[in-house]
Amino acid sequence: MHGAVECHTSDAPTSSKTHLCGCCSAEHSDVNTEAGYDCENFTLRDDWEMLAASFRAKQVTSKKKRKEILDKTGKRYLVMDELTGWLLVSTSAIDFMHNFYGALLLDILIGGYLLDADGWWRLQDVVNSIQWPSGIGRLPSNVRFLCTVLWSVWRGEDDRIRQSAPDIPSNAKARPKFERNLIKIYCVFIYASLAEWILAAKTISKQEVEHGHRFLRWSCQEMVALGIHLVPNFHYSMHYPQFFRLFGPVYAWWLFAHERFNGELEKVNINGHADGQMELSLTRNWIAKHRLHELVSGHHSMIRYLTSTCV
Repeated sequence: MHGAVECHTSDAPTSSKTHLCGCCSAEHSDVNTEAGYDCENFTLRDDWEMLAASFRAKQVTSKKKRKEILDKTGKRYLVMDELTGWLLVSTSAIDFMHNFYGALLLDILIGGYLLDADGWWRLQDVVNSIQWPSGIGRLPSNVRFLCTVLWSVWRGEDDRIRQSAPDIPSNAKARPKFERNLIKIYCVFIYASLAEWILAAKTISKQEVEHGHRFLRWSCQEMVALGIHLVPNFHYSMHYPQFFRLFGPVYAWWLFAHERFNGELEKVNINGHADGQMELSLTRNWIAKHRLHELVSGHHSMIRYLTSTCV
């Protein structure tokens, strides 16, 4: 049994100074230091110790003792801990979709004032000048696409990325606290782009996982060196390899499909019914859609069968 979770933190509140990660003993203070990305020296959590802490929390009767267990281990009792085969550390995968694409690098461009008014206009012109294939659907927003655009915006007459960033506006609400070196920041985007290109593939080998994760690690380490403020998502991504080994390519376990299904359920008119009526309406709608899908699929299969036999 396994499942993908959006953030994979421990059960301790995210404001806690300890128990940042559900996979290792990293603390919140490590997120913006080299220690948060020193994968070889992580102290990994133990599944059985976490389960033992969960059931100790279940057995105690006072809130004070439960809090003591939570503060010491980062674990509180969850009903999922009763499930056979459920292991908090090794079977609850970090969801690549929310984790990787949720750690938006666009915040660096905006918060660092790395594009002035002219830069934003040039960026828009580049995007509008691209001739997209007719079947591409929604325009891409990943870092590979962004790298190409940034090169077009930041390059000089010699086609090289310039080093100096635009001047910070005089009316800026807060001055950026990181090094605004465009060449180094472009490297951050390049490393993240290569990591996404490799790790988000439909098929992947163990060596490719290691190669892609190395680029991701370099991207995080470069941001730490520049003084860019990082959030816990960046540290969580350091644990990707173990989930690739367990579950295979991210297409097998990321939550794109689940989010799409959630979107379909949001369209259901539930008329504000309570007392179980809302759940019943959602279930009926879900089953009806599946039955229609089966009917259409079966119809197409029958047509293909009849066509092949007639020929």
